[in-house]
Amino acid sequence: MAGLFDFCPGRIVPTIKPPPAQGKAVSFNGWQFSSRPTVPYQKVFVLKLQGMRWYLQDNGMFNMSVDPHFNARRLELFYEENGTWDNFDFPHPHLGMLRCRFKEPVEIPAAVPNSNGFIDAFEITLVHHNPGF
Repeated sequence: MAGLFDFCPGRIVPTIKPPPAQGKAVSFNGWQFSSRPTVPYQKVFVLKLQGMRWYLQDNGMFNMSVDPHFNARRLELFYEENGTWDNFDFPHPHLGMLRCRFKEPVEIPAAVPNSNGFIDAFEITLVHHNPGF
């Protein structure tokens, strides 16, 4: 496990994607029957991150130590450390602390022109790492 996802506290808008269909329902004389899935439902979270910024040092290099919760370079390094294979703790605002990992590569957008490094809201996707029934 590699750390805590602590970015954009109070500004994350999470969405839980619905589970995929678990096979076809069977009809018995007009009655629809479907069985319980044999594997647990693995929640997928789409997070909309708001308020992130790129911070620069005086020499033009990225500064990852300023405003750590909204620092885009720090998020970029967090993804590089974890990739889509390692898990981390994610404090979901409604479900509590969950062990998650990145489902897809994280692509942080460029700053809005003339905004002093501000980034428009963007989405990342996490997956619940080891759900159980």
